[in-house]
Amino acid sequence: MSKAVHSARSTKDSMDQLRKLIEGVYPNLTLTAVEKVLERTSKLTRQISLPLSPSIPVYPSGKVGLDERVDVVITMLEMEDSEMRAVVLHGMGGIGKSTLGDGVYAKLNSTKGRNHCKVEVGESPSVDKLRDLQANIMERLSGKKVRLGDHREGSQCLGQFLGNECQEPLFIFIDNVFNADVLTDLLPAELTLPKHSRVLVTSRDANACPVLEEMGFKCSKYKVEELDRFQSRRLLCLHAFGGKEAAAEKQNNFMSILRLCAGNKENRLYHSLEFSYAQLAKADAKSFLDITAFLVDLPWEMISHVIGEGRLKALEELALIKQKLDVDKVTRVHVHDLLIALGCNKETGIRVWSDGAPWLPPALKEDETDMKKIEGLSLRNCKEALPAETLDVLCKSLRVLILENEVIGQCSNSPYQLQLLIIKGAMPFQNLWKLSQLAVLSICEVDMDFKDFEFPRGLKALSLECKKLRELPTNFQDLHSLHTLDLRFCENLERLPAGFGQLSSLQMLELGSCKSLKELPDDFGQLQALQYLDLGGCENLTELVPSFGWLHKLQMLELWQCKSLQKLPDNFGQLLSLCELNLHGCESLQSLPDSFGQLSNLNTLSLASCSCLTKLPDNFGSLNSLLELKLTDCISLKEFPESFNQLTTLQLVHINEYNLQTVQELVDCLFIINEDLLYKPISSPWPSDESDYDYSD
Repeated sequence: MSKAVHSARSTKDSMDQLRKLIEGVYPNLTLTAVEKVLERTSKLTRQISLPLSPSIPVYPSGKVGLDERVDVVITMLEMEDSEMRAVVLHGMGGIGKSTLGDGVYAKLNSTKGRNHCKVEVGESPSVDKLRDLQANIMERLSGKKVRLGDHREGSQCLGQFLGNECQEPLFIFIDNVFNADVLTDLLPAELTLPKHSRVLVTSRDANACPVLEEMGFKCSKYKVEELDRFQSRRLLCLHAFGGKEAAAEKQNNFMSILRLCAGNKENRLYHSLEFSYAQLAKADAKSFLDITAFLVDLPWEMISHVIGEGRLKALEELALIKQKLDVDKVTRVHVHDLLIALGCNKETGIRVWSDGAPWLPPALKEDETDMKKIEGLSLRNCKEALPAETLDVLCKSLRVLILENEVIGQCSNSPYQLQLLIIKGAMPFQNLWKLSQLAVLSICEVDMDFKDFEFPRGLKALSLECKKLRELPTNFQDLHSLHTLDLRFCENLERLPAGFGQLSSLQMLELGSCKSLKELPDDFGQLQALQYLDLGGCENLTELVPSFGWLHKLQMLELWQCKSLQKLPDNFGQLLSLCELNLHGCESLQSLPDSFGQLSNLNTLSLASCSCLTKLPDNFGSLNSLLELKLTDCISLKEFPESFNQLTTLQLVHINEYNLQTVQELVDCLFIINEDLLYKPISSPWPSDESDYDYSD
């Protein structure tokens, strides 16, 4: 008999009852066949009952009973009402609240004219995460990068942004709120939103409703229940009976089998997860527990350097983890809250974390023999200082270390087994270059200039946020294994070292808001593996080097708010893999190079607020993959090339009406009479009442 059957009911009477029920459905069914049915059912339960939702508005597919529920919730939102309204989807964990929310979110935002965003809160969010969520809301709604000091400042800024800058109807989806009180930290105490705006919240806590009402919302509750009997039978017809209709008696018997195997309602989902976990190989189980303890919501690529891409994919196939795309288009590792709970329950003591508490975990104050077994330590939001002597005891076995608290003193030992190190504050280790196993290193707010610093040669992901950093060490080009380099907000970084182009494995480079960066090294174009480049907010960058066009694998390029950038290189059109280009706020840019029309894979282009841009190149119409074009606040752009009407793939144009002649010129070029293709943004002086918009596809 399979483990699932045995763990569900172990008494003889229950086993006899199970055999009779099986014989009633399939007279010749063997117990081996039952095991296969249960394995299929277990997999199906994970797929349907444990949805791991995306952060982009894509309607969930293949979910039984979803369409009807989505329509009910949309009716509750009363979209025609001009007042601020909210609906709270509440219910037990794993019941499908997020999937229902995704369905509503996708259906309402499949039409034009409504600005939308989604954020996921999670269990016990830190003050840093609350701040990041507030920034994400503003970034998603405005399209601009936002940096906040703390969540209190964030709440104030968010209130001003939503109340003063937003004029278009908003739809904000706040997913996975464990505690309703978190909403008071995330959102301003008093909210003013544009007319017809809506907020959707998923939570285990039905008390989220009165919290939202205090903020000024008319709020309704919707309790998410399990599938009803009719929907469950439909599910059985689709899967258990190969998509064919089955007799009602056979369906009833089969439902009884499933109930017998699953146990009571409250434990059903959890037992299903335990069964899935029990099938993991030892190495996969170890990786899963590492993720649930330390690595949830970190970038997928970063974790792959520690866990291994193959192992991550194996866990994803078992529905134990999920890829999630955030508002910055970074793919992160997402784990359902029930799975996080499962990981915590399976922990044997070799992983220790502060769990948001301000004091050190008790495990760090126990006997040294027990402490030496600890392989992972995470101290986030911990206010109590960690003695370097305690860290010395752990050094021999540590694989994962996340420190966001003060460390008293310097360690005399080195953690040679360390694979991931995240430091915020003082650096407790000397001779970091000796850590040959270290794959991921993140250093934030340390009092170092890194001038003579030597990094471990095997690093694959490096993140530095340091105000003292003016230049990277001269031996930096020796990091030939480096895949990801994040130097965002290093505001005093003036240059990249000579030989930077020798980083032959570099795929992602983030230099956003490096305000002192004036130029790129001449060999920059030798970064042949580079796929993503963020130079946004580099206000003093005047030009891109001639070798820039050699970046043949570059897919995404962020140049927003490069206020001093005057031109793009003549060979810019050689970036044949480029899909997304953001030139928002490049106010000194006067023209685009003649080769621009060669960007055959470009699908998204933002030229918004390029106030000096006077014309587009004649071959602009050759952009035969272009789907979305942003031209808002291009006050000097008065005409469009004749080739503009060749943009047959174009689906959306963002523009605002500085003068009717410009709009008429665009309309004529597109050969359209109506305005279905034109999107009127927040800053548009066109009528703002919802009735004046055409929401049809």
